[in-house]
Amino acid sequence: MAYVRIMKEPSMTASDIGTARRGDVGRIIARSRSFEDKKTGIWYKMEIGSIPGWLHESSLTVHQSEAEAKKFAEAGL
Repeated sequence: MAYVRIMKEPSMTASDIGTARRGDVGRIIARSRSFEDKKTGIWYKMEIGSIPGWLHESSLTVHQSEAEAKKFAEAGL
């Protein structure tokens, strides 16, 4: 099972506040572009269960709808 850290702020140096695992489906509530260190790119603020936090774009796949995301999660994609 693969896990990813959910960050408190949109930064690799921020403290983590939880984890998400492959197949978890969340809702994007904000996004931010970062230019710090090696992880430049887009960060997404997500609500995954009861944990709101930030994930780097390299850690997730964005879908057009919750139904589509759940379909991909159930298929293990």
